[in-house]
Amino acid sequence: IADLQEYRDICMGRKPLTITTVVKNAQEGTAQSVNTECFVFEPTGANKALELLGKHLGMFKDRVDVTSGGNALPAVINISFSDEPEEP
Repeated sequence: IADLQEYRDICMGRKPLTITTVVKNAQEGTAQSVNTECFVFEPTGANKALELLGKHLGMFKDRVDVTSGGNALPAVINISFSDEPEEP
């Protein structure tokens, strides 16, 4: 859960992302790492992190109650085949 929250914060630009780049100097034969902090906005990643957090918390349960006290609810279906409007 903490990783999803951190990922959400990074994707929404609330927390900086550290990018490490290796700079090689061929003449001297050295390599040096350079850290760069930047803020990013990645809406797709933030949306997915929030979706997974919501699923973990049980916010998206599909519950359909088709009974009322153990009895089925009455269903009324009106079918009209006329081109003229129905009168009340």
